[in-house]
Amino acid sequence: MSMQKQGYVLPLTAEETRRLHNQAHYLDRCTDPLLARYVRPGMHCVELGCGVGSSTQSIRQILGRTGTLTTVDQGVAFLDYTRQRLDQTGNDGVTFVHASAEYYAFPAELDLVFGRAVLHHTRDPWDVYARAAAALERGGFIIFQEPAMSAIFRHALPRGVESLWRWYIALGEQGGFHFDIGDDLARFATRAGLEIVEMAGYEPILVSDEDRSVYPKLLRVIGDQLLVAGLASREALEKVQDELEEAAREGIPMSYIPFIHCVAMRPLHAAPAGEPAH
Repeated sequence: MSMQKQGYVLPLTAEETRRLHNQAHYLDRCTDPLLARYVRPGMHCVELGCGVGSSTQSIRQILGRTGTLTTVDQGVAFLDYTRQRLDQTGNDGVTFVHASAEYYAFPAELDLVFGRAVLHHTRDPWDVYARAAAALERGGFIIFQEPAMSAIFRHALPRGVESLWRWYIALGEQGGFHFDIGDDLARFATRAGLEIVEMAGYEPILVSDEDRSVYPKLLRVIGDQLLVAGLASREALEKVQDELEEAAREGIPMSYIPFIHCVAMRPLHAAPAGEPAH
């Protein structure tokens, strides 16, 4: 089994849940200030891909009682997990929708569409982006944070880390994933007739023991898929797993996948966005 062209397919095991929490922890350092700059009380928002709910929770806290948030995910387990998480802090005004971003019918006149690490799990990222852009109210924002994964190889990587990412990319390529989609966000915004308001790169640095543990956790999650796809032998997996565990214990700060975020706005005095182009 390879990563199929059907969105996020890694099983939501306890191991994967812990890994996603780790990932959210260091991505939130960029995401939370970004959301604070653009989300306002009373907005009507759609989130594509709730994951473990950290961004869902951040958006909900800003929106207040008059705002609405629809969070969309094709994984029932993710929706259930996020719903339980928000039950602890309040989920008034939040609607949970079981759907793929590829087929979700966006409501009209949205104030904001947000997605983190979701476009690269779709067959046609441009189509998703274009339909989201077309649903924006004038002055509405679209915010995506997506990986530019190839950029991680610009650095000297610890033992095992380079092998892990090359395996991961090869596995994703078999399913048609777009791991450098972050590099396309500005082009998408311009093509959709939007104004780019903000764009920047963010390269998380894994400092804590918990953060650095994401690498061995990730290999444990995808190891069986690599074996079935014929991309790695069991001996090679065991060797790299040992190297990743050792690197995590050494306490040296490590780079993670670079992400790019792009904030674009539907112009206040422009004609409505056209139909998605193909």
